[in-house]
Amino acid sequence: MEAITDKREYPAGESLEVSVQNNLGKTICFSSCYPYFVQKAVGKTGDWQPYKYGKCPNADITTSCIGDKKFKEFRLLLKYAEIGTNRLMIPVCRGCAAGQEFKQDAAIYSNTFEVR
Repeated sequence: MEAITDKREYPAGESLEVSVQNNLGKTICFSSCYPYFVQKAVGKTGDWQPYKYGKCPNADITTSCIGDKKFKEFRLLLKYAEIGTNRLMIPVCRGCAAGQEFKQDAAIYSNTFEVR
């Protein structure tokens, strides 16, 4: 699986586009609640810290499925991303069907990008 952002650097508050390619050999689906999480690099050890997200107000169901070798694009606003190095963590469910309860069994990580 691969997730690539459209740029490597963004001004704070700008929109980011990410393209996800499925190369797992089976369908993958995304969460209806949180299809992606932004994470920030902390310290010099390369640790990743997720931003705080509120509890999802609705049921988390499986949605937006893509087949093997297919692509899905997301656009998100970097409104709350902090200055510095960030990446996306995209939870996925492999081999599940749209409309079911979402159960993450894998994650896709994007390339790193800078917020200025």
